[in-house]
Amino acid sequence: MKKVLVYGMTNLTGGIENYIYNLTKEFRGVFQFDFLIHFESMAFEKEMRENGSQIFYIPGKGQGILTHLRAFFHFLRKHREYRVIYFNVMDPIVFPTVMAARLMGRKCVVHSHNGDMMKSKVQKICRFFLNLAVNQRMSCAQCASEYLFGKRKRKQTVVIHNKIDTEKYLFDQDVRARKRRELGIEDQFVICHVGRLTHQKNPKGVIDILAETVKKDKDVILLSVGTGDMKEEVRQYAKAKHVTERIRFLGVRQDVNEIMQASDVFILPSFYEGLPIVGIEAQASGLPCLFSDCVTRETDITGNCQFLSLDDKARWADEIIRCRGMERNNQGQQVMKHGYDLKHPLDKNIIRKCLDSKREKSCGK
Repeated sequence: MKKVLVYGMTNLTGGIENYIYNLTKEFRGVFQFDFLIHFESMAFEKEMRENGSQIFYIPGKGQGILTHLRAFFHFLRKHREYRVIYFNVMDPIVFPTVMAARLMGRKCVVHSHNGDMMKSKVQKICRFFLNLAVNQRMSCAQCASEYLFGKRKRKQTVVIHNKIDTEKYLFDQDVRARKRRELGIEDQFVICHVGRLTHQKNPKGVIDILAETVKKDKDVILLSVGTGDMKEEVRQYAKAKHVTERIRFLGVRQDVNEIMQASDVFILPSFYEGLPIVGIEAQASGLPCLFSDCVTRETDITGNCQFLSLDDKARWADEIIRCRGMERNNQGQQVMKHGYDLKHPLDKNIIRKCLDSKREKSCGK
């Protein structure tokens, strides 16, 4: 069985982590996925170890780029069995690590999971060197391809949609009623936000939107799923906005599918995204979705999405209120049609080719 070393897993459960976890299940018996991480623990660590994966630690770039690269070089010299390194990344600043792997003779597969706009010359320089180092380009969406590799590399980049277990998210009135009783929100109008409490996800903007909505509807409740380095800052901000009693901070959850079914509207006012898989999950559950206009329009697969300016919180509140009483429809066919279901077969051979250990093989056009 071929071994692939995966770089990019974190200790939080997000889109990248879920994508990789689903990938390991899909290719069980074909590839052994082992992991190189910078954290004391890893999302899905128990499940990965039970599946036979090994997990290795090296210092992150935050402990010094030279310390990080020395440890990475040492690891690759010691573990020559890893001929393919699968980098799942959000920013071109990863290029020194990719370059190191390329110099050590490894095939470097780089998968872009982010769609931020290039904002500095430094990022553009990093992108230039990343493109020199990469053997195979992958992305979760066209916007993520352009962000990490540039428009000129679009034809050389394979777009692989993150997948979901659609059946888990299909709307079920009994599940909705049970979860609402469990959360004590039976009579409330419920906003759902799923995302890390970090700058990218704009958690303070979520609080601002809630505060505007409360002015118009006193029964509204926000279910906030996720955690991150802004956790305490966000709680204090909610207190300052006098909406603490209107929020349920639920932390990391394994029942996001049921929480979405218990909700009435989904919001994602992020500053930037690749193609947010939570947006696909929310649509699968039949939720009306409000995204910031920084989110790629590729996310809308059901026609039940709006893209709003972050500068107009009152507009967000108005659109949220309009979602009250909206009928929920089964959107499973739309998810499958657009290739986001785990059972969708078309990507498997493409991914297999991308992770092939022959450096010269490419699955791009």
